[in-house]
Amino acid sequence: AGHGHIFVMRADGSGVRRLTGGSGNDHNAVWSPDGNTIAFTRDNQLMLMAADGTGARPLVPGDHAAWSRDGTLLAYDAGGAVHVIHADGAADRRLVAGITPAWSHDGARLAYVAPAPGRADTDIYVIRLDGTGKRDVVSSRRNDTDPSWR
Repeated sequence: AGHGHIFVMRADGSGVRRLTGGSGNDHNAVWSPDGNTIAFTRDNQLMLMAADGTGARPLVPGDHAAWSRDGTLLAYDAGGAVHVIHADGAADRRLVAGITPAWSHDGARLAYVAPAPGRADTDIYVIRLDGTGKRDVVSSRRNDTDPSWR
């Protein structure tokens, strides 16, 4: 099996530089809103590193990190549930059963994917950060995936 790594480059494709190495499978990299930190997954462990690739450190077991707009929180999935954690690793909490979270622009809600009740497919839901207001917003009777806000 191959190993995945995180790379950066200029918008025109030049200046390609590898940020991660070793035997881990690094993927799902996302920049913090201020551009100083990258969250990524290494072998089912949510990791943080500086934008230049230095200081990689584990945060929590998980995948599919998404930064809040102000960069203070990360949403991620672990064990079939969406979690929210402070970027410094404090106050990790399970929010709801689901995967692949995406923040609303105002930071008040998360969209995520979860099994559709009574069916074999998945739907996209939205929920407030306090766990209230869960709504099924995309129900196509197919596997709805990869929520994103416009």
